[in-house]
Amino acid sequence: MPAYESVYGSLMRLGFMASPFLERGGSKLARGLRGRRAATERLVGWAGEGRRPGQGLVWFHAPSVGEGLQARVVLAALAERAAVEGRPLETVFTHFSPSAEALAASMPVDVAAYLPWDVPSAVGPVLDALHPDLVVFTKTEVWPVMSREARRRGIPTALVAATLPEGSSRLRWPTREVLRPSVRRLASVLAIGEEDAARFRRLGAHDERVYVTGDPAIDSAVQRAGQANPDATYLRPFREYGREHGRPTVVAGSTWPADEAVLLPACARVRAFVEDVRLIVAPHEPTGSHVAALERRLALDGWRVGRLGDVEAAGTAEDVDAVVVDRVGVLAHLYTVADVAYVGGGFHGAG
Repeated sequence: MPAYESVYGSLMRLGFMASPFLERGGSKLARGLRGRRAATERLVGWAGEGRRPGQGLVWFHAPSVGEGLQARVVLAALAERAAVEGRPLETVFTHFSPSAEALAASMPVDVAAYLPWDVPSAVGPVLDALHPDLVVFTKTEVWPVMSREARRRGIPTALVAATLPEGSSRLRWPTREVLRPSVRRLASVLAIGEEDAARFRRLGAHDERVYVTGDPAIDSAVQRAGQANPDATYLRPFREYGREHGRPTVVAGSTWPADEAVLLPACARVRAFVEDVRLIVAPHEPTGSHVAALERRLALDGWRVGRLGDVEAAGTAEDVDAVVVDRVGVLAHLYTVADVAYVGGGFHGAG
């Protein structure tokens, strides 16, 4: 075993042993740790009860929501091709972040769960029980122990929507040395562009296994926009009183506090010139505290504020200037009522 991968494995085992002390409470960290600990039992249990002998199976993993949407496009295309060829496919989806729980529940797969801890005692039994034909990682997240355990069992691994920015820590020591063996094990690297492909080769991917296939996030966005239901109860108020009746609407999606620190003052200035502008803000994490803080800030700036749930229940947004989205899963559809769209994530440290 490569030295750096061995050190990583030791640190991961320590984290696994210490995790029961951090799993208490309702924090995002605690939820994630509980989910990861329960994942082995859930996936092994499904394999024992639901796995059909002799049927092909592909295991897709994505860290969070954005990567999950990319994985879903590839998963659907693979399943469709398998069906056309007369060999139906079972599919498994795992995720890392608690933010992806709702997405995981809606994935068109046979079973979904958190990713088990990246230690042999957790991931090994899952690989033995599922015995997948392929393990697919998404975007950047290739787990070293899972990769090694899959190789030991003759299970190929692949990376789709492969992305590696020039400034990524994955290209620097020591992360580079930890990941290099896992990247070399990949049977296929499907990069979103030529520059990303070149960087994966630098990281150790075999040249003949690297392909440029484009970004499935584009396919995902097109699909979701096309699936938007104009009669959805949460869209109807904006279609009735929004831009189709001359009221310009700005939809700011997946915002973080660093975005809002720039966006909200800018929109307040816009109101001086466009008095009837409406703002819809969808926080990346619409927790109760974040939604309440946004409401207070917008009210201080002079907006008439309402939550999306309240606007939907009332059936009208006529008396509301700023709407705070208080749930996930509706942002792609809300963009369809926008005259201007703002996509969050550009103003934090890695933006």
